[in-house]
Amino acid sequence: MLNPNIEYRSDPKFTTGTIGDFFRIRLNKKNLALANLLARMQMNATASFPSISQQQEVLSKFYDMSFEVVPQIMGPEIIMSYVANFVEPVEVLDPEYTYKNIYKTFEKMAHHPLINEEILELSKKQLEDEYREVMEGPSSYALDKFFKIWYQDRPDYEDTFMGDINLIKDLTLKEVLTFSRSIRIAPDAKLGVMKSANSIEMLVRKNNNLDFAGIIRAFDMDEIVNIPAGPQEGIYEEENHGNLQAQVYLGYGYREGRDEKFIHVKDIETEYQKRLVGLILSEYLAGDQSSKLFTSIREELGAAYQVNANSYHRNSLFLINTGIDPDQIDEVIKIIKDEVEKVKKGDIDIDLLKKSKKSLINFRLIAQDRENWQLANLLRQEMFSGYGRIDDDYMDVIKDINPKMLADFANDLFLKESYVLK
Repeated sequence: MLNPNIEYRSDPKFTTGTIGDFFRIRLNKKNLALANLLARMQMNATASFPSISQQQEVLSKFYDMSFEVVPQIMGPEIIMSYVANFVEPVEVLDPEYTYKNIYKTFEKMAHHPLINEEILELSKKQLEDEYREVMEGPSSYALDKFFKIWYQDRPDYEDTFMGDINLIKDLTLKEVLTFSRSIRIAPDAKLGVMKSANSIEMLVRKNNNLDFAGIIRAFDMDEIVNIPAGPQEGIYEEENHGNLQAQVYLGYGYREGRDEKFIHVKDIETEYQKRLVGLILSEYLAGDQSSKLFTSIREELGAAYQVNANSYHRNSLFLINTGIDPDQIDEVIKIIKDEVEKVKKGDIDIDLLKKSKKSLINFRLIAQDRENWQLANLLRQEMFSGYGRIDDDYMDVIKDINPKMLADFANDLFLKESYVLK
């Protein structure tokens, strides 16, 4: 008996609903470029609505329904996400505005792209303009360059928000068409959160919407696969563009599995706990103005620049970055290294740790009352077996994180790359 990857969840408290179709594709440079180009093409126009104005007009008629196509990178995977947000039909006195018509419109946009030369060239130009505009910002340029150095031996993973713009510019109509067709056999999950989930699910199962071969392929993975940090460490690179503020990026890799192609993790409970410890460390070091790095930089350098810390668990990367006066680069790097070393030695501010844990709990309590967060959580559950069961204990796992666990996590890190843009 077939068991399609379909889950629509009812939640009566929302006045808006969200539905999504998600396809899992292996990450490499060409797939990422194709995914971004196809996404932009479908955001512009589709076969049923063959111009930007027509597509926007129908969304407007559906009470400003939004439609987004976004490639998400999750470790060595791309999730091609098609998502629509809409006002619940019970909120509108319109007999034509029904779940059936909402889903039919979404299905036309998500599953029937318009692939022609006009839309191809328009979308390429839009992406080029966007890329140029974003890269004019020093922080965006620095982040992009950081990842290119981090993955210099593994170029399939080096691209950040869009993919290789030069590769995008060279893609042909035939390549985009072939990629679009390949999505139909990629592992597929149909998910959503709304007032009446049964209404959508019956439509999806009944109305010839299971023609994607991937809907019955395993969307989840038997084990979690992360990208290791790689064998190199101690890389230092500096560029001088004459900026008034320097961008400093320090990337710490995870020691485990750094010489392997992938890290395969079967113990999801330990993996889940480690991911949350990384989030706690991010909050502890750079969560707000009371965090360790912010106060240290302010006290020692007389500066209060923004400091960020992010744990990219699927990439085996703990990244700390800040903007600083170019004359203070050496001092700020020393402060960052010293604070990480203090954590490794167990020199941890207990009150700040408690505050960091509370901040994550509060963020979760606020986020889980949003439809898009619930949709993202459904996606994580589809991708990783057992995630839902473990995630139910999120609060308890956070509360149980102690100074030793923070120190153990920090001791598993090594400084792989320092990148400075002046």
